[in-house]
Amino acid sequence: FGHLSFIYAGTGDFEKAIDASDKAISLLKRKGIGANIVMGEIYPVVVSVDRNTPSEKAGLKRGDRIINIGDRDLRLYRESKDIIQMLVDYISSNDTVKLTIHRDNSADLKKIELKPEEFLKPEASQALAFKAIILRVKGNYPEFENLTTKAYELNPEDKLAEIAMALLKTDTGSFNEALEFLEKAGKDVHGSLILLIRPLVYAQAGQMNKAKELHREIPEELLKTKNTLYRVLLDEIKRALHDKQLN
Repeated sequence: FGHLSFIYAGTGDFEKAIDASDKAISLLKRKGIGANIVMGEIYPVVVSVDRNTPSEKAGLKRGDRIINIGDRDLRLYRESKDIIQMLVDYISSNDTVKLTIHRDNSADLKKIELKPEEFLKPEASQALAFKAIILRVKGNYPEFENLTTKAYELNPEDKLAEIAMALLKTDTGSFNEALEFLEKAGKDVHGSLILLIRPLVYAQAGQMNKAKELHREIPEELLKTKNTLYRVLLDEIKRALHDKQLN
């Protein structure tokens, strides 16, 4: 669905592009506690905790060993059950998850209660960011800001989320931050999109020599593209170059 969103945006059918993005996002939803857990030597061990999830909110940390689920000592089931599957079944079948954990450098066990939630996997950040860019093209700036922020919070390492953040900071006049996000994203990601957004951000930031240099680097075939999304960005670059030059 993410690929379909890109195709629809290129033809100018932004509503279908948004619908395809929504479908891609829905496939990346899951209900759980937001922790990646593997089987250790004796007990399950937390190897990572996702951002903005029940596990993070409850204070679960990497390296925590899960001793009990509910009132069951997992050590007693090592020989008879798949402990990880047992843990998955417990989480999926309870509205409140009660864990007893042991943390390194602590002599005490800690009890944690979590409520499983439906949340997005970090991979959804790309679909969110692309949908945000489409909404910006359509002039829906409040929702563009909302989804861009959500995409970046979901996965700060996602390059498309960084590109969307660069646009957002540009639109709000935070040009130094915009350039930082742009440089963090790099110049070799998302092909034509980054080739167009880089000169746009530099032009809006008033760095005209750099903007013109980047504009000259845009391949001839991209300048002549019939892709509607790209044409919108190209027109915006021309306006920015012209307006800033006048000022």
